[in-house]
Amino acid sequence: MLASNWKNSSLKEITKAYLGEYECTQAMFGGEDFLKNFEYITLALEKDNNFTLTFCEKENLKQTHKGKFSYDEQTQTIILKGAHQAGLQQEFPLKNGELFITMGIGAKTLALKFEQK
Repeated sequence: MLASNWKNSSLKEITKAYLGEYECTQAMFGGEDFLKNFEYITLALEKDNNFTLTFCEKENLKQTHKGKFSYDEQTQTIILKGAHQAGLQQEFPLKNGELFITMGIGAKTLALKFEQK
């Protein structure tokens, strides 16, 4: 954030270093490289506690999923709540600008690593 913008931001907003856009740098599904199937995968954490997950599989249209999130400074974890999955929420570690998402899908594990831009 530029110094000239600090006047227009509250101290609380300035200290929320976890806000911003994250790029998926690693993706494994069932032990195999899953990222090679995508043009990109990004996750934006916005100051109104909304998130936007955007991805584009190779040779397909861009897809966007939205939801809410909360961040726990003490445990350095983020809780993502999908907008269309009522009651579904999951907690993931977010430390030093890196977010690690791991979840089971069927009998396989999806593991994603996002790095803050």
